[in-house]
Amino acid sequence: AEANLGNAATAKNVLNALQLKRGATPTEGTLDKIYLERRKELYGEGHRLFDIKRLRQPLIRSVYPEQWVAIDLPADSPRFMLPLPNNEMLYNTALTENDQNDYWK
Repeated sequence: AEANLGNAATAKNVLNALQLKRGATPTEGTLDKIYLERRKELYGEGHRLFDIKRLRQPLIRSVYPEQWVAIDLPADSPRFMLPLPNNEMLYNTALTENDQNDYWK
């Protein structure tokens, strides 16, 4: 958050404190390094997809990179959007079929 707000010195101090606590060597606090540390710190907790969406990054998952790519979604893919719940579509009279997210129509 500090790095995104432009507070580079504070962001670097927080990153270095986290790395020291984890036994790693402190590094330069660039945004990419901060995002990488966030990925490592929150691994398996379900935050990654939301970070990908918030940071407008593509989602690429390769199984055998030299042969084929399992998933390749650009950052603006409508597949990142969740459908409006069916009950909302049924009971909210202000919604029409055109209000449903495009990928889920």
